Amino acid sequence: MSLETVVASRAAAFRHLRGLLGQPVRITLVDQASRERVCRFPGVLARVTEDELAVETTQLVPAVPDHITVSIEVLAHGILYWGESAVARSGSPRQIVALMPGALQSGQRRQHARVDLEMPASVYLPQSSRTLQAELRDLSAGGTSLWMHEPLAVAEQVQVAFRMSPGFFLQPVCGAVLRCVMVSQNRFVAGIRFDCPPDQEQAIGAWVEDQLRLKALHFRG
Repeated sequence: MSLETVVASRAAAFRHLRGLLGQPVRITLVDQASRERVCRFPGVLARVTEDELAVETTQLVPAVPDHITVSIEVLAHGILYWGESAVARSGSPRQIVALMPGALQSGQRRQHARVDLEMPASVYLPQSSRTLQAELRDLSAGGTSLWMHEPLAVAEQVQVAFRMSPGFFLQPVCGAVLRCVMVSQNRFVAGIRFDCPPDQEQAIGAWVEDQLRLKALHFRG
């Protein structure tokens, strides 16, 4: 997805985001050195001031180290608004407060809808005939991010197996490793691009859209 700058000052970002209160937000904590994602929180834009913004999430917010920056994505009317800033403080156990970004960019929503989740999975490595345990951190019809306890080689072929709902198992989804980054000792994040047939891609995409609708209903309730 290509992005273009919408506003280029903190004051203009404040005026723009003030009109997006209540819209879905995704907060991503990013390691400054590696530029890799540490964790991600879905939520809604709950408060905007000239200096900071607050996002209410459904997840508990951990303590954030000093070397972490925050990526802020607000989705409104099919347009994704993006900015980068620093975490100011934790407003509550389920609220994260970030400094107002100095600029905002926008672009069309990515090709595949993506949902954040925590779901057990297994990863089969055909080359070595090994199966590793993992956790899905997000999912789309185009791929997934996995927490792993050991690294995967970039470009390695994999088969990811997971259960989307009780009693609903997919055949293992074939894909390839796009990246794998160590985020702590014995803790890795692997990005997988799927290469699956149309019926499997459609099933994953439909399930993801259902989960996004359920999350939206939860926030409104």
